[in-house]
Amino acid sequence: MNQQQERRKLIIYTVLTVAAILAIYWIIQFLTTGELKVTTSNKSAEINIIDPATGKVSQFVGKGSGSIRLKPGTYTVEAKLDDRITRTGFEIVTSKTTSKNLQITDIKSPNQFLYYSASHLHAKDNILYFRNDSTREFNKFNSSESEPTVVEESLPEISTIHWATGGNLALLETSDNIFYYFEDGKIRVVDISAPNGLLYPDSSKPDEAEESDVNSQILHAQVNELGAFAFIEEGKVFYKPSLAEKAKLVTNRQLLSDSILELSNKGLIALVTYESLGQENITSKDISKRAIEIYNSKNNEKTTLSTKEIPGFMSWSPGGDKLVYSDGQNIMLYNDNDKSTKIALGNRGELSTFISWINDDTMIFPDKTSLWKYEVASNTTTKIANIPAGMLVQSLGVDSNEKTVFLSTKPNSRFDAFGNVYRLDL
Repeated sequence: MNQQQERRKLIIYTVLTVAAILAIYWIIQFLTTGELKVTTSNKSAEINIIDPATGKVSQFVGKGSGSIRLKPGTYTVEAKLDDRITRTGFEIVTSKTTSKNLQITDIKSPNQFLYYSASHLHAKDNILYFRNDSTREFNKFNSSESEPTVVEESLPEISTIHWATGGNLALLETSDNIFYYFEDGKIRVVDISAPNGLLYPDSSKPDEAEESDVNSQILHAQVNELGAFAFIEEGKVFYKPSLAEKAKLVTNRQLLSDSILELSNKGLIALVTYESLGQENITSKDISKRAIEIYNSKNNEKTTLSTKEIPGFMSWSPGGDKLVYSDGQNIMLYNDNDKSTKIALGNRGELSTFISWINDDTMIFPDKTSLWKYEVASNTTTKIANIPAGMLVQSLGVDSNEKTVFLSTKPNSRFDAFGNVYRLDL
């Protein structure tokens, strides 16, 4: 009898001890971790936590729905079904539950639109503008027509086109630094740095302009949808509210010739600056410190953003207050309204120049095989299309209707030089 009582006591003691240990464990878990609950639009979708350092799956959560406890920090969760993928970033807070619902979206296929090698795409009211990379001409194409047409026959070869974000204004630049201003379908030679602005009546550059080296010292000229300009001249940054107004000095710090400059539709100027090692004739490879400086053209107020590497690109949102840029590892998003910076796309350092804004909340970008959509408000990334096999995207153009995207591609082969333009309806 005593032995049975002892056994019962031992069992009770063991059960209570285990229960106490489990209770302590769960209390510690509750006080040191937070919970993630995930639901998806498809019960077969696999839910995973993605390692931000590698972009690969680090933890399996479940299928269709699931929950997991995580240490405080920033994470990315993915819902995957076949090649359909949706990801969202989130923050885990101690003792709190974070809920996420991920929608599985059908993948679309871009349709071949033009058999042209093209770059610097821009679409407005179903008219596609681009640089013909074979002839270096400025072309436009209306789908109601049979072939693209040259916008202006008298133009020399165009090296670069700087489009205003969200607008239908552009600066066309030649290899000898002559700028042409495209506005309301018209093209005219422009002397950006002239004291009171100088706009020639047509696209024919007069003889005296030939001799005066118009714009010969201008670098990285940009125009916004309001017709304001920013540019680098002799290493200094200038801003012009309009062509007719005198240029205003923004900063006189000496910049390298390969500095990057971007002008927003609110008059904010973002430029990449470098602290050199002190030697002369320095290039970007000799840089010891890098930063992005943002200047308000109204009062020259400066905001500095640190960056690990020289950004491969910067791009302002159509509203002019959000800047997306690369830092060598991640794609970052700066909001000028509250001066905040966050990681928009983790482990996306391979992206170089291919992010385009659809609107103030949505942008699209390609990687080597897919086209993705990123929504700022929800911090969600969704795969929306497969890139045609054997092709690399070199330019994106979003139509002003926000429903159509054009992709210019080039073959992923050194033996084939001719690309194509594809159309994708969102």
